[in-house]
Amino acid sequence: MTSKLNGINSRVYHFGSQSEGTTTPGLHSDTDTLYTDENINIMYNISDWKRGMTNYLMVKDETTPVQHYLLQLYRSDVPQPATVRGNHDGLVIEY
Repeated sequence: MTSKLNGINSRVYHFGSQSEGTTTPGLHSDTDTLYTDENINIMYNISDWKRGMTNYLMVKDETTPVQHYLLQLYRSDVPQPATVRGNHDGLVIEY
C-alpha cells in the first residue's frame, strides 16, 4: 500500500511454509517475500522490449551458474543496449 501511495507500480507476494499453513510446531519458519516493480521489464529476447520502461535482457554465458542470468540494461526509447559508465561517485547511464 505504501508503494501505491508513493506512485510506485509494484506487487508484493508472500509465500513459504508459514503463509501456506504447512509449518511444523517447534520450528521457526519464516515467510518469504518477493517484491516486483511493474515499471521494469525483464526480456527473454529483444522482441519483449517495451517503450517507456526500464528494460533488461536476460543473458546467459559460460560464466553464469545454471540458475543465474546476467542482466543487460536496454534503453527505454529504442530497443538498443544502454551505455553505462561508472566512477567513484556512482553510475551514469548514457543514451
